[in-house]
Amino acid sequence: MQYLSPFILRNGHTQTLMAHLLAGPAPFVPTRRHRVDLGDGDALVVHDSAPVLWKTGDPTAMLVHGLTGSHKSPMIARIAGKLYRRGFRVGRIDLRGAGAGFSLARKMYHVGRSDDLLKACRLLADLSSQSPMLLIGLSLGANIVLKLLAEPESNTLPLLAAWVVCPPVDPARCVAKLQTRAGRLYDRQFVKALVAEYEARRECFPELPDLFLKPSMTLRDFDEVCTAPANGYRNADHYYEANTTTNMIPGITTPVTVVACDDDPVVDISPLRQIESRIPKGHPVNLVIHKHGGHLGLMDLNLGGLRSRIDDAVIRWAIDQTSGI
Repeated sequence: MQYLSPFILRNGHTQTLMAHLLAGPAPFVPTRRHRVDLGDGDALVVHDSAPVLWKTGDPTAMLVHGLTGSHKSPMIARIAGKLYRRGFRVGRIDLRGAGAGFSLARKMYHVGRSDDLLKACRLLADLSSQSPMLLIGLSLGANIVLKLLAEPESNTLPLLAAWVVCPPVDPARCVAKLQTRAGRLYDRQFVKALVAEYEARRECFPELPDLFLKPSMTLRDFDEVCTAPANGYRNADHYYEANTTTNMIPGITTPVTVVACDDDPVVDISPLRQIESRIPKGHPVNLVIHKHGGHLGLMDLNLGGLRSRIDDAVIRWAIDQTSGI
């Protein structure tokens, strides 16, 4: 179903900022923390919430946050709470170096860390006796999910389906979009947070190099001097190319719904428009591209005020996918 934005919200920047400013309080769900060793001295944390009546064979869901986010990100927390109340066992990953795992990793997560997500999903699968699993990714986390689905290792997981929103499937194009006049606001916010995170990480690990990072640099600058070399890439271009999922998506065999918006001010969705013509009817990849909605917005106005329709869309999708279980 196509989302019809209220007239006053038909602007990508308005949608994006309202979604951020009106996120609301995170619901409480009982949670256990699990450490996932990543094989190189680093570790991450998975937050596991299992309903009291959950039993083996009941569905699970793994939620993956976006750039500068964590398991506490408002949309991640809201979706987790709603799935939990409907009987899903929910895992929320703190990607490498994020959230509760900040002090457990010298390296950092990035737009293509599918190997880390695979390990986290294996942990949840083992804890859940291989119960059917849904994968849900937001923004940067959406691209990580797509990359994992395109890799043969995903076949080792009990994956039922996936749902992603606003995936930066071509990171180079997205970074270029952030360098435009309209994108600089978001670029500055991302870089400010990333620079602060790196400096805080150096306090945990004094052996990390002083890169003389500045909040005034661009995201591409940050990736060039920090993200790329810290993760074994030659430079930013190598990092972006290695983690572009545009050409991988048509080869995905797990059912996945990809949601995007034409007026997204952060993500360049033109690669998704190009993929539309390459995906035949009946393909497991379902592209849903809305005219309006911004970045992680899809805000609606009703008697209860402004709220994002992403939450309800995910819940309806999850229930549909597991209705026969």
